[in-house]
Amino acid sequence: MRQSIDDQVRAFYLEQEMPQDRVEQILQRTAELRRARQRRWLALAATIVLVVAGGLWLRHWTATEALADRVVAEVAMNHRKDLGVEVSAADYDQLQPALDKLPFAILPPATERAEGYRLLGGRYCSIQAQLAAQLKIRDPQTGRTATLYVTELSPQLQSLPGKQRTADEVTVDIWAQDGLLYALAQGEGT
Repeated sequence: MRQSIDDQVRAFYLEQEMPQDRVEQILQRTAELRRARQRRWLALAATIVLVVAGGLWLRHWTATEALADRVVAEVAMNHRKDLGVEVSAADYDQLQPALDKLPFAILPPATERAEGYRLLGGRYCSIQAQLAAQLKIRDPQTGRTATLYVTELSPQLQSLPGKQRTADEVTVDIWAQDGLLYALAQGEGT
């Protein structure tokens, strides 16, 4: 039986073999290309993660800075109004019962920021729609008054401690103590 030319060509090529070193080269090059492709994808994925993380951080940072600006502006505005006290008190234990709607105990600030100031009294106010105490305090050495704001350190206000800013010639220093947020406002004719 005679084979057709197609069968003969097919049989010839089936009997052919590529040299083993060439097979190794092809397999090695294929692996190198696969690793290079994986590195590119990993680099792209890392870049995307960094861009997203950076964007989230920037968003958080700008939101925090915007909140700090709003709180400082609100505190400075209330300080500049220079409202009198509704409750006169020389110490915090006297003041607490008079401001009994506050859901927290007003503690004297344990920081050198307000060290030496004497309590004159206080009133209710709010910081970012959150009930707060607005305390009038006086530096006995200079006679200058300042306003000390105290409210609960809510999740909304968690990022504020450590901020110090000036708004409308009023310097506002913000810190946290014992679960409370303090804001000390000084300046502008006081």
